[in-house]
Amino acid sequence: MNNVDQNQITIFRWVIAISVVMLFLAMLSNLWPYGYYIFLRWVVAGTGAFAAYIAYNLEKTAWAVALGLVALLFNPIVPVHLAKDTWVVIDFLAAVFYLVMVFIIRLPKTNEPKDHTV
Repeated sequence: MNNVDQNQITIFRWVIAISVVMLFLAMLSNLWPYGYYIFLRWVVAGTGAFAAYIAYNLEKTAWAVALGLVALLFNPIVPVHLAKDTWVVIDFLAAVFYLVMVFIIRLPKTNEPKDHTV
């Protein structure tokens, strides 16, 4: 089922990095207009969905489910309404979770010898 290539993993890492930065910036709640948080929902939910797809294709089903739940929590279409203080904690936890995913979601190492022919 592993139909994930290195380009998708690279994109995954960049998307995670963007989401993590945005989540940490969101914790500085006095700086941003409400539109930032709506955009944040789109970015974090999209990242969760894409990361869940990658995890599922790498046969990391439990992680795919967890990433899907993050995508649902942040979904902008049917938003979950919580207190601002609660969202600060959730933003922090989601950022840390995404950082952990960078180390968990990797291509499996192959044991094939490298061909050094010219």
